[in-house]
Amino acid sequence: TPEKVQEGGGLALQVAVKNSMGVHYFQHHLLLTQCLLPGGTTIEPSEYPSRWGSLLPSNQAVAQLPNARATATVQEKLKACNVRLLHKKHIEASGADALYTCARLVNGSLILSEVQVLPGGSRCAVRSDSLAVSQFFATALQTVLG
Repeated sequence: TPEKVQEGGGLALQVAVKNSMGVHYFQHHLLLTQCLLPGGTTIEPSEYPSRWGSLLPSNQAVAQLPNARATATVQEKLKACNVRLLHKKHIEASGADALYTCARLVNGSLILSEVQVLPGGSRCAVRSDSLAVSQFFATALQTVLG
């Protein structure tokens, strides 16, 4: 029955198998690096502004990252997931560090993100060719940086 499988599974693979012994439900939580981000070719830092501008604002997802408070830790976790840091900028007015990043999915789709690291909690904006991919990546960042 559908109630046995949780809605909004996030980074989880859910499977139902029906055989002579009944219906069995399985769920496996996936790590971002296991299935999506092989690393390798991304873009040059100088390309980021034009690429960001070329991606539709309607394909942007925004998420809060309440547990991401230290820039160095965020950078380490992103690197471990094959998310490439293109540029880091300190924003004097807010005291935030802005990290401009990119990653490629196994299908070649480009994902760009801006992570603003603040002492009281951070936030990210993600753009790609698809709103669903942007939303998924924003959720993945919440998991990875949580």
